[in-house]
Amino acid sequence: MRMLITGATGYVGGSVLDTFVRAGHTVTALVRNPSRVSKVGLDHATIVTADLANPPSWVDRLAGQDVFVHMASDPSARGPAVDRGVI
Repeated sequence: MRMLITGATGYVGGSVLDTFVRAGHTVTALVRNPSRVSKVGLDHATIVTADLANPPSWVDRLAGQDVFVHMASDPSARGPAVDRGVI
């Protein structure tokens, strides 16, 4: 299954990324900081640096995906608006 996930550098998101990869799925992870991606993710997932508040930087990555998992969180005041835009 082809999966696109956000939040793959977080505590929960990193575990989900690793689990999807180990289960044999094709994973693309949208991240703000690629240096925080797990070794499993770096070795077996496609890592895309993107800003969720800027959909043109990532929306084209949705094409061809079977699943979209949104786990990213923006702690700033704009966070709720970013979530609504992503969803």
